Amino acid sequence: MRVRILLPLAVIVVLGLSTVEPVSGAMVTFELGGVLTEVYGPSDLAVGDRFTGRFSYTLDQTGTNVPTPGITNYVFDSYSLTIQGQTVSAMGGGIQVGNLPGFDYFQLNVDPPGTVVTGSINGFSAGTLFLALNDLTGSAFTDSTLPTTLDLANFSGLRRVDVFFPPANGTAFGEITNLSVVPLPGAVWLFLSGLGGLAFARLNRKI
Repeated sequence: MRVRILLPLAVIVVLGLSTVEPVSGAMVTFELGGVLTEVYGPSDLAVGDRFTGRFSYTLDQTGTNVPTPGITNYVFDSYSLTIQGQTVSAMGGGIQVGNLPGFDYFQLNVDPPGTVVTGSINGFSAGTLFLALNDLTGSAFTDSTLPTTLDLANFSGLRRVDVFFPPANGTAFGEITNLSVVPLPGAVWLFLSGLGGLAFARLNRKI
């Protein structure tokens, strides 16, 4: 009887885990999507093209402070952007988190030669990738630590991605329309394993 009660309880808790924020020390991954709003140059991209993206970073890393108080630099683990079914990506670029009076922001920057962008779109290799979320009220962050989650509703000032194709092959700017944390399936399986072990232990006690 106890095992039968535990099974529906497991389903309820597993569903709840998909919305739990990652704890410090874990890697957090975001998925994003949007539409291109400005296109310049011969990249064969067009205003209205949809894009998707994904970026990850580790929460417990030590940031580097800049001379301006309230701004901290970090590194991300990976970032990719897909347009017209073609993907450009990079690893180990920079993140900057700003928590200033009346202005908070989150920026992700891939700027060679320190970081290399791989892949191409319509035969054009991307040289620089940029993502910016700006809050003009200064209420998005309480400090400049890496956020465990990012709510797009808190960044009405700017929600943009940029793609640059050097040396003179164009630039594309896009508006981010959705952004969400990717649930960690490993946490679900860890919970199920623990729950299964608990049920098994209780059964053994009865035998």
